[in-house]
Amino acid sequence: MKGRTALLVIIVLILGAALVMPMLRGVAPKPDMFSEGLTLNDALDRSDQTGKPVLAVVTADWCGACQALKRGALSDAAIKAIVRESFVPVYVDSDRSPGEVAQIGNVEYLPTTVVIVGGREAGRAVGNKSAGQFRLLLEQALRQATPAG
Repeated sequence: MKGRTALLVIIVLILGAALVMPMLRGVAPKPDMFSEGLTLNDALDRSDQTGKPVLAVVTADWCGACQALKRGALSDAAIKAIVRESFVPVYVDSDRSPGEVAQIGNVEYLPTTVVIVGGREAGRAVGNKSAGQFRLLLEQALRQATPAG
């Protein structure tokens, strides 16, 4: 019994550290791919005009996994290049824009990344992702957005 309790305590401490450690570095800056400061509706309108899918990243300053995503995949040069070239990016702060979170729908965990093509969800990822995982999400969404020729 003591062994099980000790193992449970160790697991809880490891999981707690994994969630808290990114926050010890403070709030990561908003990635520059979101520098236009578009609202979700602005991004959807631009998507209609350009044919580019919307990339909506829902985050919060208090979320450790969100800070890790901003410092990791969203800061990766290859990811930034794909997003700038092929997407309309929008940064949704869940605390400051609850209406946009509701508009996206089904945001239960943070960070949540949603790709919207033609007004409909074409891809979703929850939690921190590596640059490779994030790139896969973007590539899959682009395949859905591009008509087969």
